[in-house]
Amino acid sequence: MGYSVAVLNLALGLSMEFGEHWLQSIDKRLLALHPELGDGAVLKIDKLCREVNTIAHKFVSEHPVKSEAGVSFVAFYLFEAFMISKYDWIDAANLSSLYSQGCYYALK
Repeated sequence: MGYSVAVLNLALGLSMEFGEHWLQSIDKRLLALHPELGDGAVLKIDKLCREVNTIAHKFVSEHPVKSEAGVSFVAFYLFEAFMISKYDWIDAANLSSLYSQGCYYALK
């Protein structure tokens, strides 16, 4: 895609914000922080972040762990390996947030 890892992780973090920005497009916020990207780039990055969130949440919800104690979530290391195999640029903080949000949404 050609964007820096730092910009992609910043954007991904923005896409996972709760509160007033919950489920809102990141394009204006990202453009304000990185005006050099331009409108077209921030729209592409926003689309990528939405894709990453969808895939992460889907992976967690579709891979429950069933045991005698009941159902729990897939182990983080399995989630991490899956996500890194698809998006090798995601940093540890965003992986943790993606997993936590995936678990949250899987409970809903």
